[in-house]
Amino acid sequence: MSNEMRKSFELSVPVDRAWRAFTEADELSEWAAADAYKEFDARPGGRYVMSYAGMPDMEGQVLEAEPNEKLVYTEPAGILPGETVVTVTFEAIDTGTRVTITQSGFGDGEEWLGQLESYGIGWRESVQDLELYLQTGVRGNRFFTWQSTFGALVRDTLAGAEVLRVLPETFAEQAGLQPGDLLLKAGNASIFAERDISLLTREHPAGTSMEITYVRGREIRTGQGVLTAMF
Repeated sequence: MSNEMRKSFELSVPVDRAWRAFTEADELSEWAAADAYKEFDARPGGRYVMSYAGMPDMEGQVLEAEPNEKLVYTEPAGILPGETVVTVTFEAIDTGTRVTITQSGFGDGEEWLGQLESYGIGWRESVQDLELYLQTGVRGNRFFTWQSTFGALVRDTLAGAEVLRVLPETFAEQAGLQPGDLLLKAGNASIFAERDISLLTREHPAGTSMEITYVRGREIRTGQGVLTAMF
């Protein structure tokens, strides 16, 4: 498995405006996944501090900062089991700015399984909130809105969302899921990909009882569990 996630996006604003959106605490607080950025010192060696509801503040460090060209910073352990490095490059195009985001340093142990795909989805959703903010000035706040956790790391395959790892004391464990299972439905809602699970946990709070339908080998099976809290 690769240990690097890379995505490119085209923003509808000039490079200097895009740069500000990634390097000023007030701007980041309007679109980025955290509830708020308390500070962001966009200089080599500078630090940034972000807060998430229900979690301690998280602090990272800026490694490189070339205004309007390149930003490199660490993302501390927290949601992920270890520190990673995020590199953002900025390129002027006819319609605005092409931003390329690379996140590297993902480990090879099983606790990292499924995280690359998940973070690719997460960056796409976060940048959608960014573009909404740049176009309208509105904070969409659509990304970090989960109410519960499913409790399984999955990967998207052509056949559907495949379980890679089941976390202890979670819905997935209660429901009897195992690595290799292919998810079909949660309640009456079809599951085609990891994004469907994300929607499920954004819609339903912890404590919700739910049935899961899945395929193991050549059999369709069902399980029952209660969605658990994120932290």
